[in-house]
Amino acid sequence: MCGIVGAVMHEDARRFLLRGLSALEYRGYDSAGLAFADNAGLRRVAVAGRVGKLRRAGNVQGQTGIGHTRWATHGGPSEQNAHPIVSGNVAVVHNGIIENHAALRADLLAAGRTFSSETDTEVVAHLLELALEDGHDILSAMQQTAEKLEGALALAAVVAGQEEIVFLRRGSPLIIGESEIKSEIKSVFLASDSQALEGAAVRIAYLEDGDCGLLSSNSVRVINAAGEEVERAWHSLSSSVSVASLGEHRHFMQKEIFEQPFSAAAAVQPYINDKQILLRRFGHGSAESFRRAKSVLILACGTSYHAGMIARYWLHRFGVPCRVEIGSEYRYCADPQANMALAVAVSQSGETADTLSAMRAAKAGGATTVAMTNSPMSAMAREADYIIPAAAGPEIGVAATKSFTSQLVQLLLLSLAIAKARRVLPPAEEEAAVLALRNLPNLMRQALLLEDEIRLWAAEFATSHGALFIGRHTHYPLALEGALKLKEISYLHAEGCAAGELKHGLLALIDSRMPVVGLAPNNELALKTASNLAEVAARGGRLYVLTSGDADFGDARVLRLQDGGEWTSSMIFAVPLQLLAYHTALVKGTDIDKPRNLAKSVTVE
Repeated sequence: MCGIVGAVMHEDARRFLLRGLSALEYRGYDSAGLAFADNAGLRRVAVAGRVGKLRRAGNVQGQTGIGHTRWATHGGPSEQNAHPIVSGNVAVVHNGIIENHAALRADLLAAGRTFSSETDTEVVAHLLELALEDGHDILSAMQQTAEKLEGALALAAVVAGQEEIVFLRRGSPLIIGESEIKSEIKSVFLASDSQALEGAAVRIAYLEDGDCGLLSSNSVRVINAAGEEVERAWHSLSSSVSVASLGEHRHFMQKEIFEQPFSAAAAVQPYINDKQILLRRFGHGSAESFRRAKSVLILACGTSYHAGMIARYWLHRFGVPCRVEIGSEYRYCADPQANMALAVAVSQSGETADTLSAMRAAKAGGATTVAMTNSPMSAMAREADYIIPAAAGPEIGVAATKSFTSQLVQLLLLSLAIAKARRVLPPAEEEAAVLALRNLPNLMRQALLLEDEIRLWAAEFATSHGALFIGRHTHYPLALEGALKLKEISYLHAEGCAAGELKHGLLALIDSRMPVVGLAPNNELALKTASNLAEVAARGGRLYVLTSGDADFGDARVLRLQDGGEWTSSMIFAVPLQLLAYHTALVKGTDIDKPRNLAKSVTVE
């Protein structure tokens, strides 16, 4: 979940590295650091805190350097534990977890080595230094070191006296880039994410598992896991200027909430015409795969898991068996039903370690795989049999907003496509669903108009110690998502609950200090939901209701919105829930785009 950036340039690389780390700060912001190497030696600067603080720290510079922004795993956030980690003439940056670091550290201590940090990464620096002392060159030193390491990781290192960067990718993402294609003079780069290279690299290549190599002046070498020198496919990189600008918004999260009408339209457009789902757009042979699969298995974590839970209701409506599994749980249990399943891996980044491993496990068990991701060149997308791009565009805020609603759009489209391929989608329902999807952006815009009223709710939530969210059917997973959003950025405890489960425990929490958000769409379960909300009111709960109906909820605070009917209701109700979390956090003064202890892309277990 950390961010790595590196460069060998024909000018000072400090400015590029700092800019790249700023672009990667969504991956971790506990500490940050830089290291440069050349014939003058090794120079390092690191800080506990944000990249902005690093920018103001010691002005070390050079043409060959590596940088890192950290999400702490082993060892707390501190300057001592900040990367690059140094041992002698070697500086290392690392993303991932070295699972056998304790045993390696014990061996190194027994051999007389001295450690200066609490990190698992420091064993890599020592092992590289020992290999160099034994006469290995920098590349073979990394290869020898890699043989001793267990776990998923991405590594980059520099050595005093050498203007090269050695790197390794195993499990955690890493890409390489070049500044010029035709000129003989070019700079070469590496990073955890292409966003770090925008404005500098003109083309990038995605490293594969087991790749090890060198960045040198004007050149890149890549050695695959079999020890063969290979050329990875290059892709052009275009800069996205709009991402860096907040425009009229105070935070990226707010900006991304308001971008949802556009991201939803982008997700829908390729897959429909006036009245129909376009099966051919899901990939060659997809219709047959959808028809042949005995069941659907959705694999996801966090917000993506909630999206998958909603999709299960849609698939069950058409009689399609569906399971939704948390990635970190699925990969450790045997699944006798994987064979002949359609395994749909849902991940904003396409690099979520647990979801990626779960998809691989399902594929090994015989499943046909579909990657639903906002990153079409991610590992998940490259390894799946089919890819459905979420088309949300770059999302900077750690708390998922537009990627969630784009995932819901794509999961609905996939559900309809599966039903159509199986010939269980009535034409009238297909037409109604397509119409609802076409109207979705407009109804999202209307939901955004509730922001001023949501601000009033948020002022009251900010003085509470927690909150409950309740809903039924597709709005039960949405209640879980509303609670997650509030927890993530306001640091208030919140729980989501199936409305019918209130009487099985959560009613014990209800009193006049407990705000309860009721999700009450105008559907066939409206009367049952209203009864559950009445139970809350009867026990003195502070009731806040989001509804698309005209029912009377007594003294509750009520906001009414149009939800477009059963197909898109959950996507539209998501908007005010996101606004509520955002404005509650704004009142509390938390760091909204970079909440404590969290990072955007979860690339470690």
